[in-house]
Amino acid sequence: MPVSRPSRRDEFEIAIICALPLEYDAVSYTFDEFWDQDGDQYGRARNDPNTYTTGRIGSSNVVLALLSRMGKTSAASAAASISMSYSGLRMALLVGICGAAPRNGENEILLGDVVISSSVIEYDFGRQYPDKFIRKDTLQDSHGRPNKDIRSLLVTLETDRGLDRLEQGTISFLQTLQAAVSKTKHRGKYGYPGTLEDTLFETSHRHKHHGSPNCACRDCFNDSDPVCEKAINSSCVNLGCNNGPVVDRERLRAKQRAERDGESTAQHPTVHIGLVASGDKVMKSAAERDRLSKEEGVIAFDMEGAGVWEELPCIIVKGVCDYADSHKNKKWQRFAAATAASAAKALLKCSIKADKPGSNPPFSERTATDAFKDAIGLLNRITASQDQGHDTSILATKFDIEKYFLLQWAERVNLLKQNPDERLRNPDTQDSIANVLACICGLLADTSQMEQVYGINRHDGISTPSNTQNDVPTMCSPSLDRLGLASGGPGFISKSRNRLTHARGKTSTAEEVSAETKKEREKARWVIQDNEKFGTFVAELARCTMMLRDAVLPTSESNTRKDLEEIRDLGHLKVVMEAATDHLTTIAEPTREIIDLRCTKRILSTLWFRMIDDRRETITDAHRETFQWALEPPAYHQPWDDLSRWLRAGSGIYWIAGKAGSGKSTLMKYIYSSAVTKYLLSEWAGDSPCSTADFFFWYLGTPEQKTQGGLSRALLYKILSSHPNLIPEALPAMWKEAYDGSDRIGCPSPAEAKKAFRVISTSPDLGRFCLFIDGLDEYFGNYQDGISFVKSLAAGQNVKVIVSSRPIPDCVAAFRELPQLNLPDLTRQDIRTYVQDVIGNNPDMARLSEDDPCGSKQIISDLVDKSSGVFLWVILACRSLISGLARYDDTAELQRRVNDLPPELEDMFQHMLLKVEPRYRSQASRLLRLCYEEQKAQMWTEVNGNHALGLALVIDYHLKPPPIEVLSEEKKVRLCRRLEGRLRSHCGGLLELVKRHDSDGRWRFCFCGPVHDDLIDARVCFMHRTVFEFLGDETVWKLDCLKMEADNKFHAAADLSLGRLHLAMQSLDKQSPLEAQALSCIRDGVRWGSKADHDAPLNREKYILEDGAVPRLAPRPELHWLKPHQESAPF
Repeated sequence: MPVSRPSRRDEFEIAIICALPLEYDAVSYTFDEFWDQDGDQYGRARNDPNTYTTGRIGSSNVVLALLSRMGKTSAASAAASISMSYSGLRMALLVGICGAAPRNGENEILLGDVVISSSVIEYDFGRQYPDKFIRKDTLQDSHGRPNKDIRSLLVTLETDRGLDRLEQGTISFLQTLQAAVSKTKHRGKYGYPGTLEDTLFETSHRHKHHGSPNCACRDCFNDSDPVCEKAINSSCVNLGCNNGPVVDRERLRAKQRAERDGESTAQHPTVHIGLVASGDKVMKSAAERDRLSKEEGVIAFDMEGAGVWEELPCIIVKGVCDYADSHKNKKWQRFAAATAASAAKALLKCSIKADKPGSNPPFSERTATDAFKDAIGLLNRITASQDQGHDTSILATKFDIEKYFLLQWAERVNLLKQNPDERLRNPDTQDSIANVLACICGLLADTSQMEQVYGINRHDGISTPSNTQNDVPTMCSPSLDRLGLASGGPGFISKSRNRLTHARGKTSTAEEVSAETKKEREKARWVIQDNEKFGTFVAELARCTMMLRDAVLPTSESNTRKDLEEIRDLGHLKVVMEAATDHLTTIAEPTREIIDLRCTKRILSTLWFRMIDDRRETITDAHRETFQWALEPPAYHQPWDDLSRWLRAGSGIYWIAGKAGSGKSTLMKYIYSSAVTKYLLSEWAGDSPCSTADFFFWYLGTPEQKTQGGLSRALLYKILSSHPNLIPEALPAMWKEAYDGSDRIGCPSPAEAKKAFRVISTSPDLGRFCLFIDGLDEYFGNYQDGISFVKSLAAGQNVKVIVSSRPIPDCVAAFRELPQLNLPDLTRQDIRTYVQDVIGNNPDMARLSEDDPCGSKQIISDLVDKSSGVFLWVILACRSLISGLARYDDTAELQRRVNDLPPELEDMFQHMLLKVEPRYRSQASRLLRLCYEEQKAQMWTEVNGNHALGLALVIDYHLKPPPIEVLSEEKKVRLCRRLEGRLRSHCGGLLELVKRHDSDGRWRFCFCGPVHDDLIDARVCFMHRTVFEFLGDETVWKLDCLKMEADNKFHAAADLSLGRLHLAMQSLDKQSPLEAQALSCIRDGVRWGSKADHDAPLNREKYILEDGAVPRLAPRPELHWLKPHQESAPF
């Protein structure tokens, strides 16, 4: 046995106490052995009412107790009884779940994290005065101070190394626990709930009915105000409070990115050590929580800590399942219990056991150590020649595996460390180990035996090539490094032959050779010549390794999986897997899992593309208190099919129709992101899991953002990231390419994508899926192909689709008989809400309303009526009125503004341009044309977006060569700020500066310095797709407001070329290789220059390539392809 079974109760040193059955269950899965499997042999003291579970966790004998009820009193009573029955206890761990006081900055506490107590306070123990409560005392100042052993352990754990070790152990044991549970009927019980379930509301946001006029919640405004009984027992979704103000947290955003990328780090908990507040009541007040956190430094709340602390030396280990506020739920309890149990096991591994009276003296005999070094030195000489084929490669790898187990055994029992395993101190054990290692050396001591019996021929010198596919260091190098034998090989024939000979009881032939002969022997290698005979040697080595394990069974964690992961080549891993037929669970299965994981990552990375969520992320969130009706049952007279009922019980396709600018994408984003949607879909799924995936078409985006290929890749990526086990069946061709190690994996064809979705929709174990597809009218290609593909997605019983589009004829014909809503018919109240909020609540408008209330109401009413359900129109109209208010217009002048506004979007755009002052119209035309040409090119190529800095440089350095110097950050900011002002005043609001960024924090190419600046990193975009469509009509450019001066030699392609070369100059560093973004800008600059010359032969390309920036860039070795007048394909 790895740890001897205690013979008496007083030999147990660790107690674990749990308050809830779910906490007890989680801790039970961390036991390595149970001592009461065949019945309790230890009993309990008289008058002890507790029932105990005994066993081993790691190297610690542990007694586990479950409290009969929660609270300090019950915990104190149970702890007293435990100490009476198990008198040898040196430490108790109180393990379970708790509520946390979230912290800001680097120490954010998230759900699933682990809290470990440095001390405890009883926050509800004190005196209640009429005006205040004063806590009587703190346990920290009296009996609550930890004992010296615990203080020493906690101080060590709070160091960087100690905390890293504790967290890594927690993560490893958590994964082991989840894997163990997955093999039982309780699989999934301790799964990670996901970041979407981790919500921290602002302190002032109470758990109550929001908007209900008929209960006590109506009068609840402060933290001390009561709420109705129904609210106390209802979920956030049912109350509507889940849409309340949420605290933004950096760690949570990082986890969300990891979760979206399919990384296992998303569920990794962080360990926090600090003060725990204990009381007899459940903390459900965010305000009180924050007060105690601020005044006392409390990081968590529990109900049993003070009781146990008073009776036993104690450490509280709790997993965070809520934020100790009124919005409690039980979704995180089991996962939090699992992280706490795993942290407790890791903590026990970090604790140091004291010597017992009568312990053996230090491990000073080196017999086993030296014998081991001799054996490894000899084994390191065996190799396979390069040309002996697959069978020899497999056999050599079998040998590699057996040698690896020998190294791993030595590592796990600390054979070469100053503090080896206690069992190695036994002289009889040392002799047994030395004898086994001597047998290994004996196998290789006789050259003739090696050749005749084991099929290994000696080759003098080191020139014999080894097979790179099975080179011994492939698996063994990590263990050799950790054991300090990295230079091992032949040089490790130690001088301790006398002790080895004594252990074997006979004379070693190696002892008799001269020093010169030894040096020659150290150069020798033995090469496998006969596979069948060498198989006998491998079997002998395996038998010796098994004898060592029988002598001292390792108890520490194995590094096998980590070492396998260091084998980077997929072909090497396949050879290991094929060779490990005798080690299925220890080698073959982990190797198969690693291969599958790498294939999965390659396929998912192929499906993913950089702009996969860009369109959704750039859509403005719905204005507050708008679109809520969409997820509520419609009134009898309202003309749309009940979306909430369809989400709860419908199937097939639900169509959201609306004309341009009516808010379809905003509504789709609102529905997709709403917690109400997830709740309704969970009712549809019943006991099965329900997943969602989305795709927002973008006609002005990259090819992936508007094609069927991009749609299928995005949906498959999001679905298969959550269900990676389905990839081999869903995408067999891609899986084969990944498994075969192909250099490039192709994306799925349309036929392969349809087959993949059929597999997904018919797999019974996956649960159900709801897909959200926005902007089908922006599909690039034949509309019928896109509609047919969407219909195929919803053909299975486990998949349904919400799709939105303009009411183009193809979509009307395809979807008119399906459940639907027509958005412009339903947004009147939302538009009124928006207008009232933006205009009616404007301070200047409020003052006008005091003098002319009827006129003010008429303005708002006319705006709503004139909008015809188009949100974009009313947004532009409100901007016009706000401009009028800034100019001190009265109600009559504002009314004239409303009357002058054209009712159609295209006319509205023209109206906005006519309002631009005449002296700015030429520059407005230039800016609009530059952005239009840029956007049009982006629809067909991989051209990067319109950088604000590049456009600012073009405007300020018109037809001038780029400056040689790199601009300072202050200069860049000034240029971009001036451009922002010009866009606002010169372009009628049709162009905007977009500062939103990718999920990794920046756009793909950023021209900031070391410190990121959102303004420098911004892009110039049309305020809506309809503006681009408006400018696509060539007659628009003939309008007086967009005409250029007669002598203006403006050409968009030439200016864009110069803009790119300007940007390239900002990315160059003569001391380093050319950055990717500079190279990209230069390529684009030459292409635009070619287009300028192709479209209008004004000798622009010659200017750009010969007299401008290119001669200054050409000396760079990376630009050898760049020559004056080089042919470059225009867009």
